[in-house]
Amino acid sequence: MKRFAHLNLEYPRGCIIAKATITDCLFVDDKMRKDLLEKDSNVYHNLHTKEDIYGFKIDDVQEIEPIYVKGQLGLWNYDLDANLTKK
Repeated sequence: MKRFAHLNLEYPRGCIIAKATITDCLFVDDKMRKDLLEKDSNVYHNLHTKEDIYGFKIDDVQEIEPIYVKGQLGLWNYDLDANLTKK
């Protein structure tokens, strides 16, 4: 994505690249919205909306070998063991 080009990250598209544990869900109030936009408006650009927004705190992020899957962006469980045995 062009807006993150300055970070020089190379990640494949259309695949799972990491796994993590969600440890909290936070409501983004006006103060948090302002603080995040001041911190990095490129990363938090979607916060310009006035809709209710929630953010997730994640821990134990682990990069994995890319797993190419069809799907949509979002949070979901993927049974790696079950899908490896299908091949």
